[in-house]
Amino acid sequence: MNQNEAMIELHLESLIRDGQARAALELILESEQQESSSRSADFTLSLTQLSHLCRLHLYSCDTCAPHELGQEIMISDLILRSVQLGLLDVANTLAGDSDIHLQCVLINALYGEGYISIVKEKIAPIDHSLLISAKAPYREIAYIYAEILHDDEHYNDAAIIFEALAEETPYMAKARYAACSCYLNETMNFLLARIELYHPGKDEQAKISKYLDDISATLQIIHSTRWHTEWSLSQSKRSLSELPDSTLH
Repeated sequence: MNQNEAMIELHLESLIRDGQARAALELILESEQQESSSRSADFTLSLTQLSHLCRLHLYSCDTCAPHELGQEIMISDLILRSVQLGLLDVANTLAGDSDIHLQCVLINALYGEGYISIVKEKIAPIDHSLLISAKAPYREIAYIYAEILHDDEHYNDAAIIFEALAEETPYMAKARYAACSCYLNETMNFLLARIELYHPGKDEQAKISKYLDDISATLQIIHSTRWHTEWSLSQSKRSLSELPDSTLH
């Protein structure tokens, strides 16, 4: 994709994010009527994807149902792109309710874009035993669930899943770092509670403080492995209250 094509793509994406899907679709249709022999394959595919997303968002799903998409269009790619563009209604339509693989793609895409509250709602109905077992196709969803548990300070529950993931997928080193983070945070909470409840003497207080400093330093090292999903500032500010109810179903 050359620079001019990249600029056009960026403009179309900006229109869609700003709620101007109709204007974006009109520009795409105009572009499709022009000479296309000089277009790169990537740009052509991008225009096709954006066209489908705009149509799904603007019109009845019967006019452009997901199963009618061309073979060159991967539904999983469309789900990812629709979430990135904020078209959550389209993402839900594409994922449907019956295909667990597409549901996993949707949950991954939502989590990657910072829609944590929606992810929690979508994970809630999933059989807990499937997440704990950390077997395919639930591994990535299990990791996300464990991250959420960790962030909600349910460290023991999170550690169980991270350990299962590490056993099932030995190459997933980040799962072991994640489990270590759980154990260290749990130990830190225990020590802090001990100080609050028992008011230890000066010597014991000094020992506990030393342990806490060591744990904090170790947690910093573990955090540097980037085992946890990271979000941009705008993504981290997303919350359920910012979204219309129609995006949840």
